[in-house]
Amino acid sequence: MLAIDAQRSSRPPSPRSSGRPGRRRRGESRIVSLLLLGLIAFAGLLAYTFGPAFIDYMNMKEVIKASSLSWYAKQTEQSARARLDEGLTEKEIDYITAKDACTFKESAEEYVVACTWSLDVYYPGTEYYKTLDFWVSSSADRRGVAHLESSP
Repeated sequence: MLAIDAQRSSRPPSPRSSGRPGRRRRGESRIVSLLLLGLIAFAGLLAYTFGPAFIDYMNMKEVIKASSLSWYAKQTEQSARARLDEGLTEKEIDYITAKDACTFKESAEEYVVACTWSLDVYYPGTEYYKTLDFWVSSSADRRGVAHLESSP
């Protein structure tokens, strides 16, 4: 019995199988790995291209909300404008200006700060670009509760 087991273990595996049941042939896992690597590279390129624009969009939501709450707290539109300019400088969003992109409206029930802007995002290594349009609005009611609306 011992001699038969030794004889079986010294035989090379057949060319049809790799010697282990359930294993794939050579090269199949390499293709899957290359596809996954390509997918990860593509996702990284998208994040590199569009990520900064959407980070600025998220930061603008914070800045505009703080601006409308400042208007509520100090009861002057000038304080809202100053807070907006301060927030844009603090978050390093230099391509948006309060004069050009934002409106300030006061009604009997609330203070509204709304900003709209467009940004051209160039694809790396090309002259092609995509224009992204953003809109963010924050209203602070007379009780000091802020309501945020936005659309990327």
